[in-house]
Amino acid sequence: MLAQPPTMSELPTPLLRPARDAASDAASHAAGAVPLPAPSVRDEARAIVPDGGIMKIPIRPPPAASDRPIPWSRGANARIHYTVHAYVRGDEDEQLRRLEAEQKAKERAEQEALEAREAQEALARSKDACCDSDSDCDSDCSHSHHDHSHAGRTAKLNAKAEMFRKILDTAKASKTAAATKTPPSAAETEQRHRDAERQKQQQQDAVMAAYEGKAPIRQKISDSRENDPNEPFELRIGYDFSVKAMEICVKSMRVGERARFLCMPEYCEGFIQLETVLRQEKLNRENLEKGLPPVRVGGCCAHASASEMDANRDLMAIYGVPLEFDIELVQVQLPNSFLKQAWEMEPYEKYREVPVRKDEGAALYKKGDYAGALAKYERALVLLESLAGSGVVLELKREKMEKERIAREQRRKAGSAQPAHPAETLEAAAKPTTPLPPSPNDEIQLDVVESLTQACRLNYAACKLKLGDLPAVVTQTTEVLKHDPRNIKALFRRSQAYTRIGRDLDMASADLDALKSILETSDPSAVRPNGPEWTEYFRERAALDVKIKAHADKEKRMYGGMFG
Repeated sequence: MLAQPPTMSELPTPLLRPARDAASDAASHAAGAVPLPAPSVRDEARAIVPDGGIMKIPIRPPPAASDRPIPWSRGANARIHYTVHAYVRGDEDEQLRRLEAEQKAKERAEQEALEAREAQEALARSKDACCDSDSDCDSDCSHSHHDHSHAGRTAKLNAKAEMFRKILDTAKASKTAAATKTPPSAAETEQRHRDAERQKQQQQDAVMAAYEGKAPIRQKISDSRENDPNEPFELRIGYDFSVKAMEICVKSMRVGERARFLCMPEYCEGFIQLETVLRQEKLNRENLEKGLPPVRVGGCCAHASASEMDANRDLMAIYGVPLEFDIELVQVQLPNSFLKQAWEMEPYEKYREVPVRKDEGAALYKKGDYAGALAKYERALVLLESLAGSGVVLELKREKMEKERIAREQRRKAGSAQPAHPAETLEAAAKPTTPLPPSPNDEIQLDVVESLTQACRLNYAACKLKLGDLPAVVTQTTEVLKHDPRNIKALFRRSQAYTRIGRDLDMASADLDALKSILETSDPSAVRPNGPEWTEYFRERAALDVKIKAHADKEKRMYGGMFG
């Protein structure tokens, strides 16, 4: 990198001059490339990092009312729109072909190594079988194999002894050198500093050498509006965001400002992984709208499968190249002034918010706003799922399982008339624990978490039933029934979904049969003979019988025409 922050005119020429002449620009545009920025902005460019690795080019200044410093702090939320371009070489197709060839060669080498290893294992098994068989192996063969095995073991032992001797010699030499080592002089320290600077400059020169004699193409890679047209991209400040350049750029801006940033490769690490994840999320949103299952991408572009590499082919050419970020800062929200994501919340915060979202969802459901209620229940379930995987809840589950185990053991001893130690009670048998200091997470109760999860799943299914998303109803009610097979609401709503889908009428009938059995054996004080549960049951059974009859009539006509 440069020792002093450069002006725009001091940046590498290939990244600043027009990419082609007019004819070449037209050809590049037809190929999907975008012309380079006009050179009139050079005088306004300035470095925003000491080594000049990120240059800022103002495009639109912030409004007068917003032209004041932003008190950036950990946890602040920057809402932005951005577009990313990469300065790729003109022979991009050649690079892509080379990378694909390297990937195929790597996969072929791995396959050959696997086949060779399997062949060696097969050969070893055949030799073992030969030596173990008295009928198929004569004495000469047996002696040959055993002599060879003995020699091999001796060679391995000698090799290990030699290796340990070398390790000991190295350790002794290192210990002696450390004892006699003197602190580096000022001249040595200065030389090391110069070597580090020279290595840094060489890295920059290597990047620039890739463009020597070739005009770079400014190729569009990403647009946040295309990934999610409804919401700006949200960047949490102070959480070591994977793309270091983006946080540095945003913190140099004001609300309402738009600017372009030219970032050297070392500041752009992590962008390819970020873009891969964003494309996956976009694909999953589109699949969800089409009723298709989500797709999981296995790793970043360089380690993905052939199909994933083909889907992210443009990302393969931007390793180690400068990127340009065109960023508009839409809004800045101070910590605790916006709805946090589950990953940035403490367990007790999630525990406290879930009942609030549940009550909000119930109020919206009563008003007939099923989509609004669904959003509240979805938020509650996201928090509950995250809470269930937290260390606090996992420890509560472990304690519960331990108490249940001790209780079973006590019942077993009592049933077998085996005398138990007088002090062996549930509390005494529990392992002693060191008291911990009070924590807000102490208020979390496992039974409350489980009860809220069941209730939110049922209410979420009710909203989905109203909105016509029947497969989602089946999924959520099935989860409820895994933990509570006698849940009346879950059986009823799942049978409704099966009936309306029309493909699994036998499963709808099975759910209604189970529901009837539960209603008949329930406490009369809880389920009255002429109560709403029975009314809903008879109504749903009648609707199912109509569908079953219609289906039977259709099959009769179809097979009657076939064999009549």
